[in-house]
This record gives sequence, C-alpha cells and structure tokens, in this order.
Amino acid sequence: MALIRVLAFEDDELHADILKMHLHNLGYQNAGIYPDATDAARLISAISPDIILMDIDLAGEISGIKAAQKINTLFNIPLIYLTSLSPGTIISEVKATFPEAYLRKPYTEDQLSSAIEIAIHKYQRELMSPKYQGGFQQSDFLYVKVNNKLVKLLYSDILYIEAYDKYCFVHTAEKKHMVTGQLKQLLQKLPPRLFLQVHRSYAINMNAISGIRTNQNTVEIGSALIPYSKTYKDELYSRLNVL
Repeated sequence: MALIRVLAFEDDELHADILKMHLHNLGYQNAGIYPDATDAARLISAISPDIILMDIDLAGEISGIKAAQKINTLFNIPLIYLTSLSPGTIISEVKATFPEAYLRKPYTEDQLSSAIEIAIHKYQRELMSPKYQGGFQQSDFLYVKVNNKLVKLLYSDILYIEAYDKYCFVHTAEKKHMVTGQLKQLLQKLPPRLFLQVHRSYAINMNAISGIRTNQNTVEIGSALIPYSKTYKDELYSRLNVL
C-alpha cells in the first residue's frame, strides 16, 4: 500500500518537530512542514499530497482558515486543523471550510493517526460515490450539452444557477446555458464546498458573491440580485467570513 503523503503548515518550531516525529512513528510520508501557507496552492500542485494538516494561527500574510478557503476553491483534498485555539471562538469560520477534523494541541499520536485515517477513508468513499463514478471526476470543471456539442465550463466561471421547472439555467459572466434536470440533480454534480443552494430556485457560487443585502435578503453576484430564503439563511451565513 502506498504511503499517505502528508503536507503540513505549522509555524511553531516545537510543534513542527513533534509533528515530524509523529508522522515518522506512524509511517506516513512527510511531504513537508512549512511555517507559512501563503504559497500553499503552489506547494500542493507540486507535491500532490493525500492530506493537509493546517495550523490556524500561522505567521505570515494569511491565517490557516484563509489558506483553507483558497485550497477548497482549487483542490479536492481532505484537511485537518491543528491548533491551540478554542473552537468556540472560531467555530463558524472553521465549519465554513469543511475540515475533516479539528485537533487541539497538544494532541496525541493516536489522535493524529485516527484523524488522518478517518479523513482518508471518508475521502476514498466519496471518490467511489455515484457523483464521482458518473463521470464528473474533474476537480475544476464540467461539461454542459448545448445543441449538438458539449461545452466546457470551469466551476470558477459559474456565477449562479437558476431553476425553472425541469430545466436549469447556468449563468456565467458572458451568457447562460440551459441544461436539462432539476436543481437538486445538478448540485449533486458540483462541489458542495463551492456551490450552495440559497432558495428553492437558486444556487450560487460562494466565491462569486460581491455583497449581501441583509435588508432585502438578497445576494449580489455581478449585476444580479439572488434571493435567499429563511430555509437556507443559516447555512449561507455560517459559510461567510464575517468580521
């Protein structure tokens, strides 16, 4: 069995040394322990780790949570937080990044092993799910049928999706594409970390939001105002990094 490749971001030298020792003792492949996550995307692309271990309170330009948010938009990879911070103070921010686990320092070797093994097992099960086995394994795009051809759409280009009866309109900055199927079916083929249903007739790309009009219960995406309903309000707000 191939060794699990672990990429970590930890700026405390003592905790980094302890983590290095744990990874060695547990038989995992240490793909690097870095004190700064500013360059995380490039490192992940170059190293192709199986899992990310992320300290939250990092030295450098961005926090671990900010780094995780960016990683989620670019990669489909499990992530575990390692931190001394109490989850109660940052739980909404943590939940919005969909980590596989949250380990408080000092954690034990057994706790680290259990978190990594469960995260990898869950990820592998997801890869075997109908969503991935149905031909949508790409990490950053899908195809929609337009007339007699398949048009490639990057997830980042999709602003929002509008449901209409048995069809959906996929809106990009340039145009909208009509696809057959209900909104629920389409969302099953899109990464849930990026796309969120906010109304019975609308789903949005979380990265496309330019503002929230709380007095109107609408989301600003480009020039469009997308309504959000009470049913989805709590989930929407839990995924916003609000100061």
